[in-house]
Amino acid sequence: MMNNQNRRRSLLCLVLFLFVLPLINVTTASGKTEARPIGWHVVRPGDTLIGLSQLYSGGTQFWRENWALNPDIKNPNFLSPGMRVRVLLVQEVPPQSARLFKVSRQVEKKPTPQPWDRAEVNDLLRDRDGMRTGRDGAFEMRFTDGTSMSVGQEALIFLRRLGGKLQGVSRDEIEIISGQADLAGRSISRPSDIDIVVGSARATPRPDSQGTLQTRIRKSDSGSAQLMVYEGESAVEAAGATVEVAAGMGTSVVEGKPPAPPEKLLAAPTSLQPAANSRWNFSNPELSWDPVEGAASYQVEICAQPDCLQLLGHLTGLTEPRWRPKGLPKGDHFWRVTAVAASGLDGFHSPPRAIHIESELPDLTPPTAQLGLTGLYIRYGEALILGPFAHFETQVFDPQSGVGDWVYLLDGQPVSHQKWNGPWVAGDHRAEAIVADRAGNRTTLGPFNFVGDPDPPELDWRTGGSTMVDQGGLPGWDSSPLKRRRLKRLRKSGVVLEYSSDGARWLPIRLEAAARGGRLTEGQPTEVGSVKADRARIFLRAPLANPFGADSPVQLGVGDILEVRSEDKGSGVGALRFGVTLTQANHYQLWFEATDLVGNSRTLELPVVKRSVQ
Repeated sequence: MMNNQNRRRSLLCLVLFLFVLPLINVTTASGKTEARPIGWHVVRPGDTLIGLSQLYSGGTQFWRENWALNPDIKNPNFLSPGMRVRVLLVQEVPPQSARLFKVSRQVEKKPTPQPWDRAEVNDLLRDRDGMRTGRDGAFEMRFTDGTSMSVGQEALIFLRRLGGKLQGVSRDEIEIISGQADLAGRSISRPSDIDIVVGSARATPRPDSQGTLQTRIRKSDSGSAQLMVYEGESAVEAAGATVEVAAGMGTSVVEGKPPAPPEKLLAAPTSLQPAANSRWNFSNPELSWDPVEGAASYQVEICAQPDCLQLLGHLTGLTEPRWRPKGLPKGDHFWRVTAVAASGLDGFHSPPRAIHIESELPDLTPPTAQLGLTGLYIRYGEALILGPFAHFETQVFDPQSGVGDWVYLLDGQPVSHQKWNGPWVAGDHRAEAIVADRAGNRTTLGPFNFVGDPDPPELDWRTGGSTMVDQGGLPGWDSSPLKRRRLKRLRKSGVVLEYSSDGARWLPIRLEAAARGGRLTEGQPTEVGSVKADRARIFLRAPLANPFGADSPVQLGVGDILEVRSEDKGSGVGALRFGVTLTQANHYQLWFEATDLVGNSRTLELPVVKRSVQ
């Protein structure tokens, strides 16, 4: 017989052995030790530590290790329903269960038949267990087949076992009561063991040849099921009909009706702004992207991590390709955007883009802006007429976030800055500009109503008698002795033309004398005179002989008058100038230039006599 001292020593060694044994890592056949993962199980009626060891740890022999992990358990055969028990796992996700890998904010689980309780990482979910999320909650759970499911805010799902089907394979069923879930997997070596049920619809996602799977399914506000397959494929069954949905396609199922024909999912938005890893000294930068063809709306997610499981902000139903949050927390965040089709199906989401918020203060003050005009323009009362050389001049200030982008509107339509700033086509116009700072605050310049005048004045000529002028004509001048003496003086001084602006006072044009005196330079226009009037006219007459060649369109008899006139229906004529040019062909050429009040001009050229060589 063992004496009392030896018996106490043996009992002490046994107790130490029981508590030390679970702390020893499992030894593999190669002699190496590996740490076993640990999960949390919520006790249901009838659970025992031996049964949980068989279920999770790979055999009943692990009950002692599991007992050592739970020092509060007095009797391993009597567990109180609802208590949380730590158990060694034979693998990361034990068979016939799911394991919570990520939990964000308000997430609750229902370990049937126990009531709802807070969910935590490494919780193990079994048949008939439920999960639900609050307004800002989310979680990710993983399954034995290697797939994972991410569930966002305001969702309610239940897990069920379906028993042997599909060649005896036992499958998991996830019923979505409300909200949406994303099922994904990489390097899956066999078909997925997950069925997803929404109302009367059942989806069976399958990985592609590379073992990749990514599917989103949800119960919409109207109660219909919506399935989107981004990678892999899926069969959808409802009302006795089944459709196959390939990668990049989606379908909707109205309760009690067959699935709709698959439709192509919209592409991911591109050209996201601001740039990746940009830093902002305010908390409400505007987010924008290029429109997606076919998009009825957009949804934006602000995330704490690149996987966007934990949302800091979420907005749906955006009809414009931009959104500005009210204010983001200080720190590093990620954001992504998704285009939504008219059917309600989500397209591919953009890759998450990092953004850094350095201040919790928002920028709510729009820029200060002023608009002015430069160049030639005139006002007639309330009318503003702009010529081709007029331009808008803008001054914008924003000391907090700086000036961002501009939107230019001409006659209600967006245009480029170059087109907005002229020259403009003739007629009435309405211009305005919208300038935004880098936070998205906007200031509108205008609108301004104006008239565009890009057209030069009309400029033409005609010939006729002295009655063409209002006064100072030449009646009877051929027989007048005074006129004869005057003509003699004109002939002697080399005058070939006379000009007048009103027909009362005539001034001579001496071409040869001007050429000999050096006042005419070959190829350089020399101004002779000008008239400033709204309807400007210049009269010319030949006192001696026709100064125009036989091939000229202008032919003047002695005493005839050439009238050159200009008119402008836009801003009005500012000046009618005329002069002489000595051409390279040794000809004299009359030129006339009419310019309106906003800088448009038109030129008329008429060749006259050839220069004499002396």
